[in-house]
Amino acid sequence: MVRSQAAKPPADRAPARADADHSKPQTDQSVAAAPVAPPRSPSAAAATPPAAGDGVYGGPICFGAIQTFPAICFPAEATLRQGRIAGEWPGRDPNTTMHIEGDVSASGHATLRLHGKKSDGSHFAAFDFSGTLRDGKLDATGAFLNGRSASIELEQELRLICPGWRRR
Repeated sequence: MVRSQAAKPPADRAPARADADHSKPQTDQSVAAAPVAPPRSPSAAAATPPAAGDGVYGGPICFGAIQTFPAICFPAEATLRQGRIAGEWPGRDPNTTMHIEGDVSASGHATLRLHGKKSDGSHFAAFDFSGTLRDGKLDATGAFLNGRSASIELEQELRLICPGWRRR
């Protein structure tokens, strides 16, 4: 019985080009194997998947008018990840940075704290917000100790689909 080349065990197989003329240039006709993903470390395997609503949010933060200050709005941006939201941006005054941080529950209840920080490390304008995250929109309200009202209207930005595009 004659066995075909494919049916022989690997040790019995002769190289396919054993009789090839090595004086001629050879072209490689082999097919590259698909890349293999590196093994995942136990810590990577245990990483928590993104929570619903995770992403970058942007929109206005507005302060209501009081006797000495007119109403004002300014753009803000924060990132929500695993129920924690945080962001910072340059303040209106030189050498100041505004910071926001807080929590968003699985049900969508949000508690946030906004404060300013000067370049010398001192804090100013701290106040708290309470609101909800629903359908990619975070709406919250708060007030300063002096009674000045404040509101946040942040919407999830769709940067991965189309950089720079925001919901309207």
